[in-house]
Amino acid sequence: MGVIALKCPNCYTELPDTATFCYMCKRPIPAGNTEVEKQPCPNCGAPLPKTAKECYVCHKKFDNGINTTTIPASTTVPQNGSGFVPGYKPYTRLSQNPQNNQQKGMQSKKNEAGCGTLILIILVILAIGYYLNNSKKEEDEESDTGTQTVETTQTIKETTKSTTENNISPLDKKLASDMKNMRVGDIGKKGKTYLSLAYVKRSNEMHYLSVTDYADSEHEILYFFVDTYNDSDELKNITSWDFSCYIDGSQVDHFDCNFLFTEDGVSQYNSNEVDAGCGHLLALDYEVPLEWSEAKLYYKSDCIWIIKNDEVSSEAYDGRKIIDAGYSYQNTPVNKTIYSGDYELVYDGFEYYTAENYYTDVYYAVFKFTMNAKSEIDTSLFGHNMRCYQNNYLSDDATYTMDNKIDDYINIFDVDEVHEGMSAKIYIAFEIPEKGGDFRMVFDDGYIIDNKIADVFVLGTDSDDGTDD
Repeated sequence: MGVIALKCPNCYTELPDTATFCYMCKRPIPAGNTEVEKQPCPNCGAPLPKTAKECYVCHKKFDNGINTTTIPASTTVPQNGSGFVPGYKPYTRLSQNPQNNQQKGMQSKKNEAGCGTLILIILVILAIGYYLNNSKKEEDEESDTGTQTVETTQTIKETTKSTTENNISPLDKKLASDMKNMRVGDIGKKGKTYLSLAYVKRSNEMHYLSVTDYADSEHEILYFFVDTYNDSDELKNITSWDFSCYIDGSQVDHFDCNFLFTEDGVSQYNSNEVDAGCGHLLALDYEVPLEWSEAKLYYKSDCIWIIKNDEVSSEAYDGRKIIDAGYSYQNTPVNKTIYSGDYELVYDGFEYYTAENYYTDVYYAVFKFTMNAKSEIDTSLFGHNMRCYQNNYLSDDATYTMDNKIDDYINIFDVDEVHEGMSAKIYIAFEIPEKGGDFRMVFDDGYIIDNKIADVFVLGTDSDDGTDD
């Protein structure tokens, strides 16, 4: 076994020096590197990969990567224990004369105080005028009150109620009345994220890779299947780290396993990132005593589901979704150029691929592209942020273990670079539970930092189309 001398460049988990992928976030470790070479952001000093196109702290963009951005020789990036000082702006300048700075500050405060006093006087005058005007109107209309006032008030209430009901989204109408006292099947909400506990299952087994682990004789494993939906306009992180479980008032931990499990076709983590208007089905596991009465599942502190022991079954989860937000896609034509920047990306088509894995058929959704390089492109880290949705629910990460050529197309993970004026036929494959349905693929060529290039939509796919291993 290797010495612990390697850290994952994505989540910084300590790994053996022989590791080729991170067991925590599933990202592969770049060959020959113990960590991704980094360089400080020229704007705020944050440590970034040299290929970064945007700073994750100050959001400064770099068209050709930070490695090509010149840091002025006079700029000194202040350091601290974490490697940079958040909020530091190296181009901020003050007068070299401290007295001038102090005088400017005092004069600024005087100006602010004077403006504030003037605004306050104006507001007082307006308030007095408004009060006097309303008092006169009330005296003139005093004789017209009574039945007319009652009818007008009732009309306003009914109009307000109707307007409010029309503005409520269909999902908000499904929300539980008390989101801190929900049952299985109830829908809660935190910000722009909708969540529902779709199913709870008990078992004494955990399955990962080709291995099965078992709970001891005094414990069992509870699996919680959570249906989520991102109703915002941006990419959001929805992870199991935001959940916690209590058994009869005492917090419990996950089953002791160093790998990501899959239960009834649902992965522990598919990805932490969910695009706007899309859903994510994730499985949570907790090791609990055999004798228990009540379980509580928390999402942060805003949504709480309560489960009684006799409500939990050992039957497999059937994949049923609760939220069902709906979606609207438009098919992407084959041979369409979907991106034109430092390289041109042409969508060449979609197909299924079937492979045999441990005596079981494994299905992949395969998206094929032609990449035409306008300048030399480093593609060695492409693939890690690609995302796929089947019927608007997040599928698994793009696979880097499939080395097969498909119609002369090469897996994106096997292409390290494309030289200027040259092209590469690439495919991106995602493992899926079954064939059929609608697909959305997000082409994101970023690594750690997201860089969405384009969407591809494939509607009404035929489950019989595809290639066999």
